[in-house]
Amino acid sequence: MNYTENDRGEMVIAEGSPGSEKRMSVESPALIQRLNDLWMARHGSPGRGVDEAIEMIRKAGIQGALETSSLLACSYYGKERKGSVTDLVMVGN
Repeated sequence: MNYTENDRGEMVIAEGSPGSEKRMSVESPALIQRLNDLWMARHGSPGRGVDEAIEMIRKAGIQGALETSSLLACSYYGKERKGSVTDLVMVGN
């Protein structure tokens, strides 16, 4: 069994492939919570601060498109409807 350290400093079982939604959900629970908090704070605004969310992801040291899309999908941003600003960013990222 493989283990990885998450962003809370805990050793957890490494699930899924690197960059996948499953892997990002076990490796980045604190970042996902911060993304959810941002989504809630921007409730009612167009795009719900998705640009800020991507900036937050980049500041956490995550640069890849797959990892970024996976993190957005794991957060409340992933619950947005098709055609939303977030959906367009996730597809184009």
